[in-house]
Amino acid sequence: MGKTKLICILSFAASLLILLITLKYSAFERVELPISTGWGASGHVSLSLPTKVYAGDKGKIQAIIKLEGIPDVPSANLLVRVEAGFDEISPIGVVNVSIRSEAPVRLEWIFRVAGAANYPATLWLWLETGERQELLLAKEFRVESVLFLGSRIATIRIAAGIVGVLSLAWLLSMIFHKPN
Repeated sequence: MGKTKLICILSFAASLLILLITLKYSAFERVELPISTGWGASGHVSLSLPTKVYAGDKGKIQAIIKLEGIPDVPSANLLVRVEAGFDEISPIGVVNVSIRSEAPVRLEWIFRVAGAANYPATLWLWLETGERQELLLAKEFRVESVLFLGSRIATIRIAAGIVGVLSLAWLLSMIFHKPN
């Protein structure tokens, strides 16, 4: 009975450890990039880019755009697009943000990669004022997707969860079961 309890405890601890280790794994790169236009507007883009994610997990790309000296025109828009070979990305295509002041604009993309591979990507940023459109930034980056123990992360988490629940149930049944 003592060996069985020890095996249950070790199985539960190992599954809990795997779940905790795989809970959040992303290597990030934070970059500040200066931007400017031909007519005098300038600012910077703060990017938070994942460089490594588990295959099957979601990743997040964040951009904070601060632009000063925007010409006084009826409409000024930032057009932003992430172009990549991800299996899923949201939002898809060009994001059009109307800018009315010099307040920072925060944008976020959520993506998922299915397999282990290197995914090249580019973040495009244009400023559109009326009929005029100017490319402000084209930032290339890579996201590396890796397997965990040779499998996609969802498979490992499901297996660890099942082992953990079964180990705990078996352990509790041994503790609270009273022999006749």
